[in-house]
Amino acid sequence: MRVNPPLAAVLLAATFAVVFNLPAHADSDQASAADVAAVRSYTLTTGFLEKWKAVAEDPKAPACNLVTLNLQSETLEGRIKEYDARPEVHAYLAAHKLTAREVILATTNLMAAGVQDMREKHPELGQDSSGMSVSAANMQFYRQHRDELRSFMQRVGQQRLRATGGKGTQCSG
Repeated sequence: MRVNPPLAAVLLAATFAVVFNLPAHADSDQASAADVAAVRSYTLTTGFLEKWKAVAEDPKAPACNLVTLNLQSETLEGRIKEYDARPEVHAYLAAHKLTAREVILATTNLMAAGVQDMREKHPELGQDSSGMSVSAANMQFYRQHRDELRSFMQRVGQQRLRATGGKGTQCSG
């Protein structure tokens, strides 16, 4: 199955909206300045990418607990703590030489870069109101690895669908 790039971009944008919606206050649409600075100061590396791919492909991974889409905290630090406290997550990530902080910061950058890239290619989608821009270095990293990331995510998604008989991972929450 081949995914249409604009469709993939829209799906990526929807994922990003869920992954990193860190308002400083419940009634704000913008992430706090400290959270934005923390994300922007994180630098993506091929080392992280290889570890993250190993985690995603590992059939022993605690799949539901590794999902970052349903974190509830409104701050970056709160989300990192919430993610790290999930059963099996801390030990599992440590076994792959990763931390919850690294996963949250890196995947946030990857998703934000995907959204920024999509918006540059499709200005009709409008401006990003999250306040989350990506550093030039991380945009360059994303663009260098964009096809690899898309192919990888598609392959992992298809593997998970096959493994569950087309039902996907059944996570509560």
